[in-house]
Amino acid sequence: LIVLRFQQDLKDLYASMGTVASDSQIEAMIKEAPGPINFTVFLTLFGERLTGTDPEATIVGAFAMFDKKDCGKISENELIKILTNKRGEPLDDEEISAMRKGKPPIENGEVDYKAFAHLITTGAQEELASV
Repeated sequence: LIVLRFQQDLKDLYASMGTVASDSQIEAMIKEAPGPINFTVFLTLFGERLTGTDPEATIVGAFAMFDKKDCGKISENELIKILTNKRGEPLDDEEISAMRKGKPPIENGEVDYKAFAHLITTGAQEELASV
């Protein structure tokens, strides 16, 4: 049931990006996962398929799957749930604390995931540039 839901979520995400993905494409992509599919694996799998799409758009697209109201925001609790998912490589309490110190765009318990994706990608670029 989870795999079927994930397959539909992938199809919906492709559709939101203006692409129609066949069942065989989706199944092939899922088979390439190196382990259980979590948020990080999902981003990697989806991101590898989008030629000409920047990482920020990939992250926004992935977060959009959790935006049931299609309002550009998810709850802070949902963000923490995604980031601490026990399958894959969850963030620990120290990493969550470090994320909060980066002043993510969270207001009244809601995360503006487009601004958060921008912060993640520009912050990563700045970090790489300082190395």
